[in-house]
Amino acid sequence: MTVRLKTDISLCPTEHSAVVLNERTGQYWQLNETGAEILELLVHGTAADDIAGRLADRRTVSRERALTDVRSLVGSLTAAGLIEAT
Repeated sequence: MTVRLKTDISLCPTEHSAVVLNERTGQYWQLNETGAEILELLVHGTAADDIAGRLADRRTVSRERALTDVRSLVGSLTAAGLIEAT
């Protein structure tokens, strides 16, 4: 899966999270630390399976659950018109 931010969308890291900003509309979405990490890794080309493995290694979550969460975040951000996933 390849993920990229849509035109006029910016990912703005904060101290422990990130904000995804639609520069055209001024709308923004706050991501928690894990969501910010996932999106950052995805837009830099890291595969969803690899991200799930990283999350499972560092947190008390199974690899399968982590992969479900990665896919869910991608689905939500795609539905909001913030990213394109192919």
